Amino acid sequence: MSGFQAWRDASSERNSTEQRERDICAGGRSCGTDQPRLRRHPHPCQHRQRPLTPLISPDAEPRTCATLYSVESTWHSEDKVREYVSRVGRLEARRQGEAELVEYLPTHVDRALDLGCGDGRLLELVLNTHHETAEAIGLDDSPPMLELAQQRLGHDPRVSIVSHDLSEPLPELGQFDVIVSGFAIHHLEHERKRRLFAEIADALTPGGRFINLEVVQCATPLLHELFNERIGRVGGDPEDIRAGAGEQLEWMRDAGLIEVDCAWRWRGFAVLIGSAPPPTSPRANASTPSA
Repeated sequence: MSGFQAWRDASSERNSTEQRERDICAGGRSCGTDQPRLRRHPHPCQHRQRPLTPLISPDAEPRTCATLYSVESTWHSEDKVREYVSRVGRLEARRQGEAELVEYLPTHVDRALDLGCGDGRLLELVLNTHHETAEAIGLDDSPPMLELAQQRLGHDPRVSIVSHDLSEPLPELGQFDVIVSGFAIHHLEHERKRRLFAEIADALTPGGRFINLEVVQCATPLLHELFNERIGRVGGDPEDIRAGAGEQLEWMRDAGLIEVDCAWRWRGFAVLIGSAPPPTSPRANASTPSA
């Protein structure tokens, strides 16, 4: 039994009596005070919540975030999640970024991990591109996003959608051929970003790849606000803690990743890539005892 399978079995048993964790308070916080940091998200049919429906139709005109939810909303808010999914899903720049992400996927993917998986869109792209993938895990801590991810991917036995806050260290899930992330890591404090990049480097198989479709800081506040206007988010998101593309690339190199680059960029969207050293490199063989 793999480490992840053992954790999943134990987690399922532990969570069987914790149904109240799905009850969300009016302020967007969990009502439970003993909610575990990491748990397998149940299938949506086990919940009494109604399915999420878009607030904006695909043909509707873009609206600013201020018209749809309070600036104090968090990603535990169904209103904020519905607005985000319906708005960002229409952006041509996002689709271009996703196409670049697919171009940089490794030639073979047996195990994939998505950090801040949201509604499961990126993980689905990986699975549709690499049918040979045996296991895919998505981590997120937003209950509405987890619900959407289950609706999208819950039918696939290869997929596990897991509740986990990226501000906490990654759980022990083994190693992955590719780790992807989409518009998630910029919500973390900068020091946590740096630690997370190191955890990512350790969680990749030798030669494995990290691909991050991310929101990055534009060169000036004015340019960034122009970017916000282009994506229908005037004023930005108060939960964003943005860093420039260049400094994040340096953090990735400091974490031990190689072949680090900004592979694509449109205004405040960027695809940042890096790879774990191959088996023949000094870093990859550092733990191998000599004969």
